[in-house]
Amino acid sequence: MFADFRFLEVYTQWPGCSVCLLDAAFRIKHSLLAISSCTGCLFNNMAVLVLQALLDKLDKLNAQAINLDVNLLDKKIDQMMPELGFMAADNDRLVASYSGGWQMRMCLGKLLLQEPDVLLLDEPTNHLDLDAIEWLEGYLKQQDVPMVIVSHDREFLDNLCTKIVETERGVATTYKGNYTCYMNQKSEREALQWTAYEKQQKEIDKLQDLIRRLSGGAQSGRAAAAEKQLERMKAEGLIEKPFVPKKRTFTFPPVEKMGQTVLSIKGLSHGYNGRLLFKDVDLEIEQGERIAIIGPNGAGKSTLL
Repeated sequence: MFADFRFLEVYTQWPGCSVCLLDAAFRIKHSLLAISSCTGCLFNNMAVLVLQALLDKLDKLNAQAINLDVNLLDKKIDQMMPELGFMAADNDRLVASYSGGWQMRMCLGKLLLQEPDVLLLDEPTNHLDLDAIEWLEGYLKQQDVPMVIVSHDREFLDNLCTKIVETERGVATTYKGNYTCYMNQKSEREALQWTAYEKQQKEIDKLQDLIRRLSGGAQSGRAAAAEKQLERMKAEGLIEKPFVPKKRTFTFPPVEKMGQTVLSIKGLSHGYNGRLLFKDVDLEIEQGERIAIIGPNGAGKSTLL
């Protein structure tokens, strides 16, 4: 029996974003109704080729409808909409009017309506603001469906994952626990491997020195025994030297020395299409400061920069 995998792709812009929210959720059901209506007209007009194409599509949609239990879809959507943060008044609102974080909720809701056996999430926090990431973490924690997550967001992995699979130099290694547990276990594992490797290398050096000194002399028997022991160690498999990644270095071109004040903004206002993003902004940045500009999607952070 094959598992039902579903892949969550977070769009920077929802495909077909001119549809309203409820249409996006009911797409299969609406397609069934539309095709059923068309086939009724075509039976009268005897458009055989077009009718056959529509019947084939209708057959596929019916199979999807059976899998989704489309008769219960209305109830499922009504239950899920509040969980995703939507209200009944949002049903007729265009998908394009929502931010990337809210469109991500729509993508996730559509997948969960199909009740998958496994949920695949590839960089699910990309393009999301902090509020959306926190919501996504909380919502996914409440789900029972198994998930496979690919992410560079360490905190996200820490809060959700119960197992980490690391792929390095063509080898996959599994660690129990979240990202922090994985880092601790990997560090301990590498320390043990270094200790075992160095101990074995000392033993190899000792045997090779014994063979070199005693071969051909009165104690050649000891040298032969040492050589056999060395061959046996190699046959059983030598401990691999732990991998040490190359250090990355960055070189920046020389710049003129700056004063204490790096940037000064006074009374800055900006907006577009009649929408004011910020007004009378005053900001000073001095040497050594590290400033985070935070806010929901669409608040004007990138525009300010």
